[in-house]
Amino acid sequence: MISKKYQNVAFAFFMALFMSGFMSLVITLMNLGLVASFMQIWLKSWAMSFAIAFPATLLVTPAVKVMVKLVINFDTMGPLYNVTNTDKASKKQAI
Repeated sequence: MISKKYQNVAFAFFMALFMSGFMSLVITLMNLGLVASFMQIWLKSWAMSFAIAFPATLLVTPAVKVMVKLVINFDTMGPLYNVTNTDKASKKQAI
């Protein structure tokens, strides 16, 4: 398993992998249709798009996290999401 400190990199890797794969597949299919060399063209397109998507995801993830915090009302998400570090520490002491 990978250390938790690499969580953001792992997230960016898999997000870029799946999004670039799906988007390049759809766009290649829309532009060319099912031609004889479709798989070769799509895989080349996917490789190029992933090479751009992975570093781009690493760059924009912190800004996106801030934007999400600005638009989500965390008070309405229930008690599971309202637990703070001090709440966790007091619960551990109570047990």
